[in-house]
Amino acid sequence: MSRRQDFARSLADLDLRRKMAVSMAQALGHRAARVAETPEWEALRDAAQAIRAYGLTHLDEMLAQFRHQLEARGARVHWAADAEAANRLILDVLRARGVTRFVKGKSMATEETRLNEALIAAGLDPVETDLGEYLVQLCGDRPAHPTAPAVHLSRQDCGRLICQHLGAPYTDDPTTLSLMVREDLRSEFLRSPAGITGANFAVAETGTVVIVDNEGNQGLVSALPDLHIALVGIDKLIPRLQDLGPLLRLLARNATGQTLTCYTTLISGPRQAEDADGPRELHVILLDNGRRAMLADPTARQAMTCIRCGVCCNICPIYSKVGGHPYGFTYPGAVGSIWAAFLSADPGAEELAHICSLCGACSEVCPVRNELSHTLAAMRRRRHRPWAERLGMGALAAVLARPSLYRLGTRLLRWAHPFRRLGAAVPPIRGWTLGRELPHPPSRSFQESHRRWGGHRRE
Repeated sequence: MSRRQDFARSLADLDLRRKMAVSMAQALGHRAARVAETPEWEALRDAAQAIRAYGLTHLDEMLAQFRHQLEARGARVHWAADAEAANRLILDVLRARGVTRFVKGKSMATEETRLNEALIAAGLDPVETDLGEYLVQLCGDRPAHPTAPAVHLSRQDCGRLICQHLGAPYTDDPTTLSLMVREDLRSEFLRSPAGITGANFAVAETGTVVIVDNEGNQGLVSALPDLHIALVGIDKLIPRLQDLGPLLRLLARNATGQTLTCYTTLISGPRQAEDADGPRELHVILLDNGRRAMLADPTARQAMTCIRCGVCCNICPIYSKVGGHPYGFTYPGAVGSIWAAFLSADPGAEELAHICSLCGACSEVCPVRNELSHTLAAMRRRRHRPWAERLGMGALAAVLARPSLYRLGTRLLRWAHPFRRLGAAVPPIRGWTLGRELPHPPSRSFQESHRRWGGHRRE
């Protein structure tokens, strides 16, 4: 099934659209409340933008510093050029320790490399411990959102999945379901010989892997097992520990509408003699997988400053209708459409730039001031467009540049609207109308109304 068909199918799913509308409205409402109570909001965005921009221009230097600090404390640091190399490294480490079943924390990087699929094919058994990822794993699906993997599932969907898996009577009470999952996972945490996580940030100055979550599972995954493996995209590097301040405040407010996530775990090496807990063996895998190519691209490199808050999905008029699955890529929404062109092996990934409506809403809310819509527009211009599209856009540009032609065009549009279905049968137009419905033009244009009523001012 083509990507176009995936989007059309999701658009036709009224139940999915209802779930997404409710979830996205709630997420944006919580964010708005946090923004309103943060008078220094724009200053935080400026600071975050500067921190992340510095990281782009000093990446090699920070990678070397990060590696040196970690290895000085006994950690093993690896380099993975692509997804296959990352999965192979993790599989080799697990096999060498005889690990067959282990716990995982929420990680978009492991979703990007399709780690679970690779490990299951090799006979290993990963257990997702984040509630959203746990649900997605139960239904054999993939995450639909960067911070809310199961956003496409209703409370009733979750109840059916969990109760069927645990052999319990049906309930859709969130508290009861959470306690059931907690009880199920407790034994997994206690007996697992290994834990795998991603990272939200990686601090070069101190060699620290930073992970945030709201359930406490990331701390258990990284501290209880004797072996901890962290898969970290090289874009996660930040210069100093003090830089975490504005980034963590922005991440929580944009992602979940909180002032701060419930748990922030900082890991700077394996367990030392004086430590009460922590892994006896720590492996950190630095993942490229197209990031260096993206960094070298003057148009797309700014998108590497993304902190994965997911707010560009929440506010996107496209994503909020169809969810994340039709994108066919780990990272959906506006920023994901840019990343897909560099990280995805799918030759059709470049088409995602054409899905965006270019409304600019994502650029307005991005915590690190990414001009995502501008980047997507520039990426569109690179791609060879069909002759019919070039001809149509050229004609439209000529009309919009000439007021007299524009006025004539609006009159013709009103006259031709009753015959729109005939026009939709013409091949160049048919492709455009497959996913769009031409609105009924008003009986009078704004300019005509202005001229008519302009002289009747209220005294």
